[in-house]
Amino acid sequence: MKPGETINSELYCQLLDKVHQKLFQKRPSLVNRKGSILLHDNKRPHISRITLQKLNDLKYETLAHPPYSPDLAPTDFHFFKN
Repeated sequence: MKPGETINSELYCQLLDKVHQKLFQKRPSLVNRKGSILLHDNKRPHISRITLQKLNDLKYETLAHPPYSPDLAPTDFHFFKN
């Protein structure tokens, strides 16, 4: 991204496509299962109609992130599994 650029729904969907492609290349078993699970917050680009359709097309299940939860950081689940 360029400095000062913000993420909108279209850019977020493009990023989801890129992540999906990379995940398919590196860990196809995660993509080929019943559905991948994505944890994200409720920012507008994440919950727009376009994004929800993209997530549905990719067969991603979403987990809602509690708003304003300092004790629950998304990176804790990915980087620190134990």
